Amino acid sequence: MKLFIFLTLILSIIYFEVELFKTISDSIGFSVTLFLIIITGLLGFFLIKKQFIEIITSLNKKNTNNQEKLIEFLEVLFLPISGFLLFLPGFFTDIIGFILLIKIIRKYLLAKIIKAKKRKQDANFIDIDYTIVDEDDEYDKIKKLK
Repeated sequence: MKLFIFLTLILSIIYFEVELFKTISDSIGFSVTLFLIIITGLLGFFLIKKQFIEIITSLNKKNTNNQEKLIEFLEVLFLPISGFLLFLPGFFTDIIGFILLIKIIRKYLLAKIIKAKKRKQDANFIDIDYTIVDEDDEYDKIKKLK
């Protein structure tokens, strides 16, 4: 079922990209549209490279706690997704790729993902109280009862 949903999503995006390309191409011309798609892909590549280097150097320089470093490291994981979307030819994927390059949006999405994971983890958590009992103490109590 998940595979079906994934394939439907991919095919829908491809269809939407082709229709958007045809619409923009009819408005401004085919060669200009193709040029814009190539330029946005190259621009996205350089922006991703720049942000990746900034985040890595920031991780090395900061004297912050491990939680903040983990969050910044997880932010880096959005960059390949953004790069892949920018690499795909089309305006819709380029827009989504550029949106993922915005740090505030990456932090917001990361917070949502962490919150959802935590909620799922809490749903599978069972809290149990227990007491460790020494066997010798139990044996003495039984002996006293007799």
